[in-house]
Amino acid sequence: MDKKIFEKISKAHIFMGMSEEKIISFFKTSNYRITKYVKGNTIAFRGDLYTEFMVLIEGVVIGEMVDPNGNAIEVEVIKAPRPLAPAILFGKNNKLPVDIIASENSTILFIPKSSVIRLLQSDITILQHYLDIISNRAQFLSQRLRLMSLKTIKEKFTYYILNHPVNKHNELIINKNHQKLSEYFGVTRPALSRVISELEKDKIITFKQKKIKIINRIKLNNILY
Repeated sequence: MDKKIFEKISKAHIFMGMSEEKIISFFKTSNYRITKYVKGNTIAFRGDLYTEFMVLIEGVVIGEMVDPNGNAIEVEVIKAPRPLAPAILFGKNNKLPVDIIASENSTILFIPKSSVIRLLQSDITILQHYLDIISNRAQFLSQRLRLMSLKTIKEKFTYYILNHPVNKHNELIINKNHQKLSEYFGVTRPALSRVISELEKDKIITFKQKKIKIINRIKLNNILY
C-alpha cells in the first residue's frame, strides 16, 4: 500500500488508536481495493447492494436522493476521511438509500464485509469506534428526516438554523451559498431567497457571505413551535 494512502486511511475515525503495525497487518490479510473517481462520477446508485464497507480517504462526495416530484435533494456532503453508509453494511435490507456522487476528485477504500467483521472482533476500541459512527449517523438521519417532514421552506430553513451551533455573537457560519442551500432543501433558489428576504425584513436574521446572525431567536422559534 502506498505510504501516502496509508497515512490518509489511518486518519479515518474507525482506525484511530490502532497501531501502525496492526493496520498494516490487517490490510495485508484483507482483499481490499482502492478506486479513484473523477469529479461528477457516480460512485454508487440508490438501490445498489452494499456489500463492501466504503471509506472516503480523499476528496468530497455528495449523498443525493430524488423526491416524489423528481427533484434532486442533497442529503449530505461528506469530506474525507469518512466512512460511507456504515449502518447499511449489516442491515437485512442492505441497499443504499441514496446516490453517492463525487463532488471532487475522490478516492474510496473498499473493504469486504467479512474483513470488517474480523476487524471489529480483533479490537474492542475499533468496535467502539464503529458503534460511535453508527450512532452518530442515526442521530444525523433523524434530524434530516425531521427537516424533510417540514412543509414550508421557511420551516425547513428555520430548523436548519436552529440546529447549528452559534458563537457568542449569535452567529453561525455555513459552508453553503444560496444555491447550495436550495439544493439541500430541494427547492428553487428564488423561493429560498424570498424566504431569507422575509426573515431579514422582519428583523429575525441577517444573512451575508455564508454568515447567518440570529437577531430575534423568539420569533425564529415561533416559526416552528
